[in-house]
Amino acid sequence: SYLPFPKLSSRELPPFCGLSPGGLAYGGPMADYEGHNFWDTEIWMFPPILLLHPGAAKELLDYRLSRLGPAQDYAASTGWGGARFPWESALTGGEVCPAIAQTVRDNEQHISGDISFAVRQYLAVTGDRDWFGQKIKNNSGCDLVRDIAQFWVTRTQFNNETGQFDIENVMGPDEDHENVDNNAFT
Repeated sequence: SYLPFPKLSSRELPPFCGLSPGGLAYGGPMADYEGHNFWDTEIWMFPPILLLHPGAAKELLDYRLSRLGPAQDYAASTGWGGARFPWESALTGGEVCPAIAQTVRDNEQHISGDISFAVRQYLAVTGDRDWFGQKIKNNSGCDLVRDIAQFWVTRTQFNNETGQFDIENVMGPDEDHENVDNNAFT
């Protein structure tokens, strides 16, 4: 299995690629989510890691920060601005979700908001403001948060009937309901 805590391991580990909801193993084809990173990392797995091992939690954020470039490219390729993190990511930070889950891949966009939520939790628990100025691949934590916010700004559309902004055609964690407008979780 792959430990998310390289400093606690006695063996040399491959490059850190986050945590998979399938467990700490990399997983095989169509098994254990193939070791890919999902929203589960920031929403379900990050909080206890943050409380027990803040350094490891920082590594999870560093994983996302080091892949901000591919998230910016993904947003642009799908018609949006800022940074849109892929539904499933791994070493490169690009979308690696299998074609069998295309609807989920294309519509569960809350992952980017989940990442910014983890950043907020990290700051609240550690008080580590230095992380926001730390540069990884020419990007800082401030760049990460700003670009996620920019994604959501470009993702909204003004609704003339209500006088409010809408986020149309998304899918929340309930994968049985697609093309939902203004999903509460998203």
